[in-house]
Amino acid sequence: MFLAQQGYRVVAVDQSSRGLDKAQALAAGRGVKIESVVADLADYRIAAESWDGIVSIWCHLPRPLCARVHRNVVAGLRAGGVFLLEAYTPRQLRFGTGGPRKADVLATLAELRGELEGLDLVYAEERERELYEGHTHSGRSAVVEIVAVKR
Repeated sequence: MFLAQQGYRVVAVDQSSRGLDKAQALAAGRGVKIESVVADLADYRIAAESWDGIVSIWCHLPRPLCARVHRNVVAGLRAGGVFLLEAYTPRQLRFGTGGPRKADVLATLAELRGELEGLDLVYAEERERELYEGHTHSGRSAVVEIVAVKR
């Protein structure tokens, strides 16, 4: 909602219509509009050079699909477009404070650097931090954070 509240056009893509319904209700409550698209990222097409910004928060996909989606993100951004990402790393499995319980959907910074070739990583770090994302995602967490710009 933050980006919509700042005046950006927001398109939310998720395979969960329930999650998107919640996002729509939150947007309405804050007096903003968002577009929501129910789609599986295995099938969702990101049009080439058509986005000024793409945000990926807690999007954990099997590594081959994740790599393909990230290549599509790079292609989908316009020159100067920004990509923001936050995700759990495999170290998160030690904490048990939320996120997937399977290592094959968790990414390291090294893996992400390879998948995001064509972007300049302005900020890229694996770190531990406290998260408070609800009762099932709360406490010390191992995350990777990226801010990148397309060349």
